[in-house]
Amino acid sequence: MSKGTCFLILLLVNFLNGQSTNQIRWYETTSDYVYNNLSEDYVIPKKIQFESERFLRITKLLNPATGKKSKKAGYPWAVSYDSIVYFNLRYGTSVQLDELYINPDITGRFCVVYADKEILEVIYQFSTQYYGGGLLGVLINDSGKWGRNWKNENDDKIKILIMDTQKLEILNSKGRGNSAWKVLSKDNFNEILDLNYDKEILKDLDLKEIKEIIDKKNNVG
Repeated sequence: MSKGTCFLILLLVNFLNGQSTNQIRWYETTSDYVYNNLSEDYVIPKKIQFESERFLRITKLLNPATGKKSKKAGYPWAVSYDSIVYFNLRYGTSVQLDELYINPDITGRFCVVYADKEILEVIYQFSTQYYGGGLLGVLINDSGKWGRNWKNENDDKIKILIMDTQKLEILNSKGRGNSAWKVLSKDNFNEILDLNYDKEILKDLDLKEIKEIIDKKNNVG
């Protein structure tokens, strides 16, 4: 085998290895995620603008055979990339944060994202919504509702996004039901988690206590 042929084979192997790291499988719906029905096929991103273990922004999911937008994947409820499952923020109350995926801090019946400064900056920067509309407006504007801020272990104010995977409130493009991200506040805490805490107790809850409550609802531990 000539040196030139060996070089071409090496290039091909490197290319294929590079391609494999960009393979994305998906969960079309909430139910697919709950029952671990991950797609057998995979798609590739047109572009990944940024990525970390906490969030991922993908510009279009492409069919690797055609290089065109994958109709089969559509707008998935979640994707699996490099062994991490990221949830699509397109499925939020009155909002479409297309192409932005988040790795939850808590998973189970109730999935949770701690929207700290880092997450909020990403949401603000890459939102497709205008100020005041949908989930983005809720996150920016605290004046309308009681108690959207919570405190973490460093006494920093954060917001909490929560989703009940047993409540399918949003239809995807194929008409199948999905759960929706909501902003957890002291005002809707009892309603979302089916609890009956007094307002004075809710007022003093910190992030550690909230996690313990949600873990208990998720039957963890």
